[in-house]
Amino acid sequence: MPLDSININRGKIAEKNNGERFKRYSYSEDGVSPRAFPGTPGLEHIAASDEHDEYGDLVSDALSGIGKYVEVRKKMHGKRMSKIESMLKNESIFVPKVRDENSDYFFVCFGSTTDQVIEATEMLKSRGKKFGVISFNYLMPLDKEKTKKILKGKKLIDVECNFTAQLAQVIMANTGIEIPNRILRYDGEVITSAEIVESALGMIDKF
Repeated sequence: MPLDSININRGKIAEKNNGERFKRYSYSEDGVSPRAFPGTPGLEHIAASDEHDEYGDLVSDALSGIGKYVEVRKKMHGKRMSKIESMLKNESIFVPKVRDENSDYFFVCFGSTTDQVIEATEMLKSRGKKFGVISFNYLMPLDKEKTKKILKGKKLIDVECNFTAQLAQVIMANTGIEIPNRILRYDGEVITSAEIVESALGMIDKF
């Protein structure tokens, strides 16, 4: 693919000074402030690690307890968190992907477990069992309503490589949907498609 055919969206870019001090963290409706490329004349700013105002000046420590700066901290934090809503509105990657959506049962998984789960569905298909896959790429933020709509009413089996079923807990907390049927491996080894198949066959009668 020719490099000049690739469209790169660099987001909001401040290109020149408007005659005033640059507000690197200016308040905005979507929570995203224009950024400046390093070295751009007139757009110098502070990039601090502590809470700050629109310019980047710190509003913590020595200014603690002063009403004016308490409000600045509150407003700045609200601005930062509003980015989550903007992300959910403008991106589709925060919704799980569904494979074989007309299946009778569905494995729920995330991350590196997905490949073994998909392989397991092919093995189960050869045994006459129709299993689909609902896989998550992102857990934060999570589009709660769309995720709930995808999961609701389905026969689900959670597949994870950890002791506490972290994904199932995230799903429960965000959608209210509990997945009691779980295939968990937590001995430090990679879960295999064969063990997923055998465990799943033993769970079918529980639905």
